[in-house]
Amino acid sequence: MNKLTGPITEAVGNMKNLTLLFLYYNNLSGHIPTSIATLPSLADIRLFNNMLSGPLSPELGKHSGLANFEVSNNHLFGELPDTLCLNKKLYDIVVFNNSFSGVFSTNLGDRDTLENIMAFNNHFVGDFLEKIWSFPKLTNIMNQDNNFTGTLPREIAHNILRIEIGNNRFSGAVPSFAVGLRIFRAENNLLSVTLPADMSAFANLTSLVLAGNQLSDSIL
Repeated sequence: MNKLTGPITEAVGNMKNLTLLFLYYNNLSGHIPTSIATLPSLADIRLFNNMLSGPLSPELGKHSGLANFEVSNNHLFGELPDTLCLNKKLYDIVVFNNSFSGVFSTNLGDRDTLENIMAFNNHFVGDFLEKIWSFPKLTNIMNQDNNFTGTLPREIAHNILRIEIGNNRFSGAVPSFAVGLRIFRAENNLLSVTLPADMSAFANLTSLVLAGNQLSDSIL
């Protein structure tokens, strides 16, 4: 938050004891240095709200126990690395408002440490990984404005509080049980919307948006 400009130098890769890299809310440009991926102790990357561009290093997360990754509001593109959560410590993926593409790595489906996935307004495609819906620590899934496909589970884990998946291509039925869910926005998908007769299964819901789907039942 110092209005820094210019690129992040590759020399940052020489800081072998670096654990936190916080350069958010600046005017940094250019690529994220590939040397960052080699840092053995780097656990927390926060580069959001800059003007960074280009792809991520394909080895990001391979050489350190990366726990938090926040690069939202930049001009980054390409795929998320398969190694991003290789060391099973990642709890936050915050990459919204970029131009990322491709599918979510299947490695994410084996990382139940995840608490927040915020990937909206990108170009992701493919089925959203089914295992993610049952992660025991996950609270927020915000993946609207992509091209995700797949179906939603019949039962949403009680720890999930917020689901925003509007403007994708999810299909199938709306979940019938989501006792902890507070916000559910799934507009403009391909869902066959039949709401449960007993809405007490959504007792904590404060916002429900299902416009632009295939409503197949009346609402009493």
